[in-house]
Amino acid sequence: MNELGTKLVTLICALFWGTALMAQEASILGVAQDEYGPVPMLLVELEGDTTLRASTDIDGKFAFAGLSKGSYQLTIRSDIFKSDTLQIKLKDKQKKTIALALKPLAQELDITDVPVDLDDYRSKTVTGAQVVLDEKEVQEQTAVSNHLGDVLEAKVPSMAPSTQSASTFGQGLRGRDMAVFIDGVPQSTPLRGSGRVLRCVEPSNLAELRVLRGASAIYGNGATGGVVEFVTKTPKKEGVQYQGLYNVNLFPLGGASGIGYRSSQQLSGKRKKLAYIANLGYEKTGLYYDGEGDPIPVDPAGQGGTAENNVYNGFFKLNYALNKDAYLEAKYVFYQATQDSDLKTLPGVVGETKAEPYVDDVVGERPPGNINHNASLRYRHYQLFKKTDFSAILFYQDFKARYNYSNFFGSQSYVHSLKFGGRFDFKTVFNPTFKLRYGLDVLTDRTSQELEDGRIWMPRIQQYGMAPFLQLNKDLGEKWNVKAGFRMELVELSIPTFFGVQSVDTVQGGVLSYQAPLFNASLRYRWKSWLTPTLSFSQGFSVADIGRAVRGLSAPSVDALDLKPMVVNNYELGFDGQLKKAKYHVSAYLSTSALGNSYAGWPDVVVLRAPERIYGIELELATPLYKKLSLSTTYSWLEGKVDLDDNDSYESYLNGTRIPPMKLTAQLKYKFSDDFSVFLQGLYVGSRDRFPDSKAVYEGKVDSYFTLDASATRTLWKGSMTLAVKNLLNQAYYPASSQFFNDGGAYVMGQSMHVSATYVLNLATK
Repeated sequence: MNELGTKLVTLICALFWGTALMAQEASILGVAQDEYGPVPMLLVELEGDTTLRASTDIDGKFAFAGLSKGSYQLTIRSDIFKSDTLQIKLKDKQKKTIALALKPLAQELDITDVPVDLDDYRSKTVTGAQVVLDEKEVQEQTAVSNHLGDVLEAKVPSMAPSTQSASTFGQGLRGRDMAVFIDGVPQSTPLRGSGRVLRCVEPSNLAELRVLRGASAIYGNGATGGVVEFVTKTPKKEGVQYQGLYNVNLFPLGGASGIGYRSSQQLSGKRKKLAYIANLGYEKTGLYYDGEGDPIPVDPAGQGGTAENNVYNGFFKLNYALNKDAYLEAKYVFYQATQDSDLKTLPGVVGETKAEPYVDDVVGERPPGNINHNASLRYRHYQLFKKTDFSAILFYQDFKARYNYSNFFGSQSYVHSLKFGGRFDFKTVFNPTFKLRYGLDVLTDRTSQELEDGRIWMPRIQQYGMAPFLQLNKDLGEKWNVKAGFRMELVELSIPTFFGVQSVDTVQGGVLSYQAPLFNASLRYRWKSWLTPTLSFSQGFSVADIGRAVRGLSAPSVDALDLKPMVVNNYELGFDGQLKKAKYHVSAYLSTSALGNSYAGWPDVVVLRAPERIYGIELELATPLYKKLSLSTTYSWLEGKVDLDDNDSYESYLNGTRIPPMKLTAQLKYKFSDDFSVFLQGLYVGSRDRFPDSKAVYEGKVDSYFTLDASATRTLWKGSMTLAVKNLLNQAYYPASSQFFNDGGAYVMGQSMHVSATYVLNLATK
């Protein structure tokens, strides 16, 4: 990292630890009541230059102090009361009092009240640390980079640095796998990891991006490190609305070949009981260039790339209110990305020369990429019977990922996954302080990996799963809250008889069955507004990429495999609070598994099953600095060890595919007015060297690096224009994944300065 980068990191850290807040004098005092009296433990948000949060006390009262004059929006956040928004204007030193009369959702159900997420109340009952990005924050980040891996890298503690490719191999969450969902529909392929879980939806279709950190069973198979949920938009306004997004981007060092562009056209509206939204989009990416001005290989590490891609996407949602208490929703999401390039990778020498692209058009090669279809039908009924809401969804997903030509096999391989399933949830609200959730998840997953020439690499494995669950959320007086849950995973895997690419002889198939009781619990103490400790325990479950073990089987039968599932225990202690306008969160965690899942070797990857321990810390801070200047920053560090000889010694470190270096992020934002704002965003990735002088794959040393992004947004006519620069300082560096891979073919430099302009046009009729 150069001298300027070092100074910037030092400045940001100083701001992080040494902020002094300006005293303000205006305030808001309020009380929230329903027809039965005061409502305690209710979340109230106040949005101005920054967003402040408060909870009502036992008398339904709340307060916001130290405010400056100006306009504010006050919103009630609740899953049992209607979320009204109140516009407030404050003068200097004004003390404003307000009274809120709350109405249950069931009394006034309308299409505009339809929650954006099937599992909205499911996510509110989990026990881990969460990050939520709203639509505005998603747009802000994707104006800099439309790659969701880059967005998660910048905003989520303990999310490994972006691979800057189409793959998430090496970009885990808290050292383990993340399960990815679109509105509650699973996108991950746990039977045979595709590495394409973030290439499933166009970001402009999102209303929210939610991340749960830590093992969780409440979402089912695969969430051993956490959950990433993409929540799609829902129409809310009367009349017809149009939104057009137009973007052009380029690498200044690359000339015309580095130019890319994207556009999406969205139409939405509501009339009486019917609401709809439709979005069609296209993106063309150019060739990427590094900080030295040279083109980057289009397929970093042989895991798939995002350069020279054609991306087509579609999103359709239809809501219909059956009556004041119930509605139906039909949704379809489509995403297809293919790479149109004649470039291959000339390996470099780790630590000496970088990998470079060269022209070599393979005859008969099909374009690599992936295609994803999602369809779902949802029914939700408020007050199906006394104090109980019901929600159900039936879904279908068809996913296929094709990889580049492999000299190892003399062909291309592809992973194909087909899912059918349903989720059935009941929620009983006995009173505002006691909620109970219970239901059933069912899933059928058929996944295979074959070669384009017809050879079978992994046979079609069929999973039949069922999981009943129970979850409670209870306030114990004014200060204490307890959450607890139970889930019973019942999984059956059917493996057919096959003769695979790596088989010596025909492998006899069979049926494997698993049962896993899983628990979670948390205890939260609201001691002071500035200090709320939380102690939690949760478990995650995974069949641990069973397809990789099956495809490499040399025994005559699958009965020879010791294919036990992976159960992860997550222990966590967290503290959060608000001091004046500054909000923070601190957590320390320990993640254990009696039978982990790691990789070694390349290109013939070996699966290592042994006990593992991962531990780490996370820090988050968001605070105003001065008037319209605000800072948000995160810090995360984790480490992990594995006990390969199973003698409780934990003698070996986990490699780079599992454990990333320390990561520090910071964002400075200045809001000149309601029409104009700018931000600077810094990313510092530390070093990690746990395998000195090792030549083994995935055990390479990672040297630190720093990048800085900038963005400016201004209201322009009927929309807004954003100018953004990624890697503003044009740093020449190697991403963490390029370094720990420890292979010449993966030794690829990071992207250079990347400039983009995005205009969003909004039109509406009544």
